[in-house]
Amino acid sequence: RAWHRRPALRPARGGAAPRAATGEPGLPGGCCGGGSAGRARPSERVVSDERGVAAAIAADALLFDNDGTLVDTTNAVDRAWHDFAVHHGVDPAAVLAVAHGVRADETIARFLPESERAAAAAWLDARELELVHETVALPGARELLERLVELGAPWAIVTSASALLAHARLDAAGLPTPPVLVTADDVAVGKPHPACY
Repeated sequence: RAWHRRPALRPARGGAAPRAATGEPGLPGGCCGGGSAGRARPSERVVSDERGVAAAIAADALLFDNDGTLVDTTNAVDRAWHDFAVHHGVDPAAVLAVAHGVRADETIARFLPESERAAAAAWLDARELELVHETVALPGARELLERLVELGAPWAIVTSASALLAHARLDAAGLPTPPVLVTADDVAVGKPHPACY
């Protein structure tokens, strides 16, 4: 069955624009059911884990978080926020309790007055980029994404990181750039608000 794309998807910086794919084989585990050209409906694939447990997935596209889903940045993120807290005279434990999974600007706003936030965000960006070399791909992520690229399947990453940091982390982990990348720079309200999706 072909993967169907929605034309509204916006290419990521440096990524190729989505293109139609027809007659492609499924992800590992094969394909279930037939498709009909000219009618946009979700694709179905059978995927299985190493235990042989299989499940059909019907989707127009696959959306991934980045940190903790495709790449492991836990140590680097913890170090960056710890250093940020110490540098700005804030309790590191309090910062680390709320920093993961949200946009940096939102975390900074919880601890610093507005007049200090822009400089603090620039400081944090620089520190996180210094630590980006610690980013590693999580098991299976590279193989999955490379297979999606091979199939021409539509996929995207939705992350709370800035565009610069998201690209740097993908590069450090040796992962491909998605056709669509939604970052903290693209939305006014971060996850879990649905705007980014």
